[in-house]
Amino acid sequence: MTVAVARRRVLLLTERFPPSDAVGAQRPARLARALAARGHAVRVLCISEGAADRKPVDIDADVRRIPVWQSPSGLTAGVRRAFAWVRHRGRGFEALPPLPVGRYDFWAAMAAHALPSLGWADVLYSTSPSEGTHAAALLLHRLARTPWVAEFRDPWVGNLGIRGVFEPLERWLQDGTVRRAARLVTVTEALATHLRRVVPGADPARIVAVPSGIDVVQQGRSAPADGPLQLVFAGVLYPPRDLRPIFDSLGRLRGRAPAFHLHLVGNCDRYGSVDMRAHLQAIGLADVTTFHGWLARDRTRALLEGAHLNLLAQQGIPLQVAQKTYDYLGARVPMLALADREGDTARLLARVGGHHLLPPDVTDPAAIDAVVAAALEAARDPRPVGDLDALRALEATGLMAGLARVVEQAAEGVPALAAPTPAPGGDVA
Repeated sequence: MTVAVARRRVLLLTERFPPSDAVGAQRPARLARALAARGHAVRVLCISEGAADRKPVDIDADVRRIPVWQSPSGLTAGVRRAFAWVRHRGRGFEALPPLPVGRYDFWAAMAAHALPSLGWADVLYSTSPSEGTHAAALLLHRLARTPWVAEFRDPWVGNLGIRGVFEPLERWLQDGTVRRAARLVTVTEALATHLRRVVPGADPARIVAVPSGIDVVQQGRSAPADGPLQLVFAGVLYPPRDLRPIFDSLGRLRGRAPAFHLHLVGNCDRYGSVDMRAHLQAIGLADVTTFHGWLARDRTRALLEGAHLNLLAQQGIPLQVAQKTYDYLGARVPMLALADREGDTARLLARVGGHHLLPPDVTDPAAIDAVVAAALEAARDPRPVGDLDALRALEATGLMAGLARVVEQAAEGVPALAAPTPAPGGDVA
């Protein structure tokens, strides 16, 4: 039996949205599709992608974009560079601690562009990062008492290095968001627990964890049966996400383990101040490594699905599960993951099964080599990896339909009476 759902007007506040290829654009796009599929009118407010805005977007939504110069990468990036040059005599703005002004101009722009929708929206949905979406939604909620769902994909205070006079402001905004939103959505149960702990008085029943999920669960594998093992990493290397323990182990194992070729997709040329090309040269891997740079999403997915072993660096973020983890899981290719032993990424991999965990507290070279060697030996097995039922429970289509129902309940004023039920990977559905 089909249950009739009242049509609602949903204002979705997000920093990124298609046609952006940014990882942060994927989840808001899935939610917009799910809401539109249930008959709701969706208006999206996001930053402009410049000329890319002209690309068609297959989502039934009214997308309104904030001009690029008002984004954090626009006008204030130039101000930061000039200020850093004066302070550091040309050493570059990377040496300067993050300046909050680069956040707050975007926050102000988001709020200003959201105000014309004040009387239109039946329900607000803000998703961070950027936390400016929550600041704008808090303003609209205070002005019009519009029901509001706030989504945290990352922690807020304590995660961003905000210090000094700005920390009380950010904490006040965080606490106001947690206390005033009708529903709070996180991407992991660990992050939901964190919110309950850091904001005293937050109603646990209003906090629900909905994982980002898997777009497509592959039924088989396409890795070549012969030739060197294909090892793939996709993403950005930055502290503390350090793949050097695996790279160094591969250097030590080369000649004793199966032959391999390493593919690095994305921003992988440097890790902090370390030149990764020089590092791989020094450990004897330069001739078996290809730096691809950024590729289109479909090409990246093809590399991941055609690999024998995918590499994941998620140490230092125990409260989060990155979107790329779900992409890796959907490929059903074995994964060698540097991830916190007690984090939600490790719990997710353990529940799905078939993957290899290398916790960052394992520092003995022989112990690291044992884990890496076992992953290489198992990588040739052609069978798809992971429990199929656990993977299907994490399919994004079903998860986003459930999230759309959370939005509907907030719009209807349905009280949050029950705590969510755990689902595979420590998340909840």
